[in-house]
Amino acid sequence: FSQALIAVIALRFGRAVWTSADRFSIMLAVVAVALWALTKEPLIALVLTTIADLALLLPTVVKTYREPESEPATLWIIYTLTCVLAIIATRNLTIYNLLVPVYTVLSDATITMLALRGHFLIRAAK
Repeated sequence: FSQALIAVIALRFGRAVWTSADRFSIMLAVVAVALWALTKEPLIALVLTTIADLALLLPTVVKTYREPESEPATLWIIYTLTCVLAIIATRNLTIYNLLVPVYTVLSDATITMLALRGHFLIRAAK
């Protein structure tokens, strides 16, 4: 859900440049959400929503790789830490309870590292 929200905000207020990767990501997310709506199996639903979220995350990863200074590293660090805390607070360690938080930590940590790379590149240039 978080990546979908970021995608909508970026399209509304950001630089709305649609690449073929953006279109593919959105189509993959729509297909995953449609399949999620059709299934009655909770684990399949979790996996499909995670795939949809990942599909919407890919354009952010590509953009942050190309323009690392475009993402605020501090916010991504905070967001990653909140997901780490969610994992720590989980009492019942099942795939149902851990799939999304673990995925979110990994995906957000990736963007954090890319954004920090930009921070260090800017500092090195000064």
